[in-house]
Amino acid sequence: MTELSPKVPFIWPDPQLFREPSIYEDSPPFAGLVAGATWLFGIVPALTARGVRVLGEWLESNPALKVSIIIVVYPACTSRQTDLDDLRALTVRYSDRFYAHILPLEHVADRSVNVLCFSASDSDLVHMVVGPSENLGLDPWMEGHLNFAVQANPSMVEAFKRHFDWLWNRSCDVHLPGTIEIPELTSPGLRGGSANMAVLLERTAGRPDR
Repeated sequence: MTELSPKVPFIWPDPQLFREPSIYEDSPPFAGLVAGATWLFGIVPALTARGVRVLGEWLESNPALKVSIIIVVYPACTSRQTDLDDLRALTVRYSDRFYAHILPLEHVADRSVNVLCFSASDSDLVHMVVGPSENLGLDPWMEGHLNFAVQANPSMVEAFKRHFDWLWNRSCDVHLPGTIEIPELTSPGLRGGSANMAVLLERTAGRPDR
């Protein structure tokens, strides 16, 4: 078994994973960026209990790390009510360092990519992770998936920060009543999933403190 330990910049999954028995030293492959970061912000589609556990491990291993993330849910995604319950519990445990919002999307075609920014208070370097692999990049990788871990230039970081702030204001804090009380998203057929998602959209729409 070959162990892969890529350094930024890199693309993953490495084709070697599909050719021969291989494994990344870290899971997800960019987890090494956490050790030197003091702030992580970004967009995470379809977070599951596994992703919540990884976030908890990051917060525990790095006491200086603060996290602000927007969890995107959509019809037929893998997020469940229990996953978001775990997420809210983690924000309570790390109430001074971990903040999470929920952004429901009505249609499966609206789904977001995974985008994370890692920055440190003692450095001008900012690293970005961008790609289609959901759930912090933990979901099973497919040959057609292409994820990037790069050092971002200031203009790119600023542009993404503006977009993140815009989505943050359009999403709901996990502690607002009803926000994580989602209907079953994986209904038989996308039509059912979209109808159920509409319930959450109606529930969270128009809140003054979104």
